[in-house]
Amino acid sequence: MDPSSMSSSGLLEWEFSLPSDQIISHGWYHGALSRTAAETLLQQDREFLVRDSSSQPDNYVLSCRSNGQHLHFVIQRIVVHPDTVYERHQYQFEDEAYDTVADLITSYVGSGKPISAASGARIQYPANRVTPLTNYIQNDDISSVVSPVTDGSYGNPYSLYSHFAAKPGMQLRLPFKKQRSHSLTPIDMGQHVTHGKSASADGVIQSQTSKLGKSFCSDSYNNSNTWDANLPTSPPAKPARYDGPKAEERRLELQRLYQVSGSDSGNGSGDSTQSSAHSDPNKSRMESDYNLVTPTIKQQFDYELTEAKLLQTENIDYVVESRINLENFQSQIIPMGLTKPLESETLHTIKLLLRTSGPRILSNHMTKVDLYFMFDNAIQIEGLDKTASGLELLFLPQGRPLRLDVIERIETFRLLIAVTILTCQTDRQRADTINDWILLAVETKTALGNLYGFSAIMFGLCMPQVECLDNAWNILRRVYTDNAFMFEAKLRPCFKSMNEGTNPLPPNTTTPNILPAVLCFHLFDGEGGGLLQPDDTFSFSLMNSLEFDFNATAAHLDAARHFPNQIDMFKRNARTVVQEMSSLGPVLDPTLLELFRTEFHINFLWGERGALTTPNQRFARLTDILTAMANKLANQPPDADDIV
Repeated sequence: MDPSSMSSSGLLEWEFSLPSDQIISHGWYHGALSRTAAETLLQQDREFLVRDSSSQPDNYVLSCRSNGQHLHFVIQRIVVHPDTVYERHQYQFEDEAYDTVADLITSYVGSGKPISAASGARIQYPANRVTPLTNYIQNDDISSVVSPVTDGSYGNPYSLYSHFAAKPGMQLRLPFKKQRSHSLTPIDMGQHVTHGKSASADGVIQSQTSKLGKSFCSDSYNNSNTWDANLPTSPPAKPARYDGPKAEERRLELQRLYQVSGSDSGNGSGDSTQSSAHSDPNKSRMESDYNLVTPTIKQQFDYELTEAKLLQTENIDYVVESRINLENFQSQIIPMGLTKPLESETLHTIKLLLRTSGPRILSNHMTKVDLYFMFDNAIQIEGLDKTASGLELLFLPQGRPLRLDVIERIETFRLLIAVTILTCQTDRQRADTINDWILLAVETKTALGNLYGFSAIMFGLCMPQVECLDNAWNILRRVYTDNAFMFEAKLRPCFKSMNEGTNPLPPNTTTPNILPAVLCFHLFDGEGGGLLQPDDTFSFSLMNSLEFDFNATAAHLDAARHFPNQIDMFKRNARTVVQEMSSLGPVLDPTLLELFRTEFHINFLWGERGALTTPNQRFARLTDILTAMANKLANQPPDADDIV
């Protein structure tokens, strides 16, 4: 559909459907809105919006309301490696910088930390725009709403999209091969950063330019995978090649690959000092520095000898135990002597805890259990005299028990969600329970960054046995309209993109969405590393709910390769979350912690005897029971009290 022919509501919907890395796709962005107009829109404390700066068109301003006052903070724009092919932008207030404004806003909304220490202002509620940005440009009273604009092409939404895409920070993404070709950087390149001073509440904007010290390391540039649309697109000069036989050329190529640390590409300006001998005035110093860390290019590399040494390396074999300990589990929720599956007294207790505890409290306890599941440094590696977290061992051959734990935790949790919904007596009760799980999913993902727990909840809500309950979902849309819209418009698309491997990792992530990558690895856990057969594993019900095409599989495997390198970020975010839990109240409730433990789920769903059966048997039996219950409820007419 041509956006130029859309109505106002269609234009707004088109803007919101743009890629998430484009700032105009977010409702809290209002474009070139004036300061007075922004203050008019902010009616309650912690409400906020982002607009263009009137004095510096390339900068953004966060307008918010705090303690009855309207505050305006200039978002500092940091330009890294200016005037080079490695140029990129980052945004910050006083603390950590982020690659996009959306990531910056998400971090402050999710963590609840103040924008500045002096003001103590926090943001929580976005003031979303209700008209498309093109209306701001086409309005007759332009002078009172927007800054002067001379480009008359803003009336066309395509031109509007191109305009915002060309703004600083809205870089177009390079293809994957382009990113690899620019993964190496010049050895002695300086790092120039342009940023503004800390923004004050009165809107004063000052800027300064500082030059960081030069770094003799290319690792800091490894994430420079974007390019500016205004920069030339010609690739960097190719390195000089050694004139010799093809076999010798192959050896030298292998040598270059082994010389460069932290890169997977053989292109770039740091590959050969010979290629820049006539153009670089500091060539002699660069060459001497380069030879300090890498051997000369003329020295041969015996890759056959290296391969032989690798084959002779001792293979340290160690055992990783399961995190699910049924033998030593003692329940505080299941009464003594009740060992049958789906006990009504225990089910009543579960529903009571979900109804009375509140989504934030529940998400705190759920995330605490997931953090232990992922990062508890209790796995001793024999032979290496060290411990490692579950996430570090998850994708190694020895981590098969942990992969089974990850799959079983989500399988049992989503079945528990289905049980709590299908066992309700009326459609209204089922709608209430679905709403409770939706609120828990929102808090788990947005406030705590627990993507693993979020995916478990979404797997439960998206089960066919739950989605077929049309009467309950209709009541949910009528009674809990905002939450139903949130589920359909935000949570479900985000869950789908996470499973397709296209959703970027939020900056406040505490536990990543590891299930797709675990399922990919789990397929090769058969005898001798072969493919598993459908009867050998219980994860094929999850596998059937995901679409693992070639691109998605490659994306998940690439994400799994980077998870160990991101553990420090996950743990840093986790420490922040745990500190906030401690500040909210006393010690976490042991009963609520047990509510989210996998051992409790297994004992409740299958009883003491059923828990000892093989996973594929017990999952198949319970799934058949839930399917029969769902078919019966789906064919029932709406309750008389719920008919409108």
